[in-house]
Amino acid sequence: LTPALLVYQRGIAQGEPDAAAAIGLILVTGVLVIATVARRITERD
Repeated sequence: LTPALLVYQRGIAQGEPDAAAAIGLILVTGVLVIATVARRITERD
């Protein structure tokens, strides 16, 4: 189960928007951390 489908399943199918929002925030935070690390690695001279 992908994170996006988990957010949908919790938020819509199971009627738990709070849990879906929490999972979404964790997903966004993870993507931002990975992007920041990748950017710092590629900017090294």
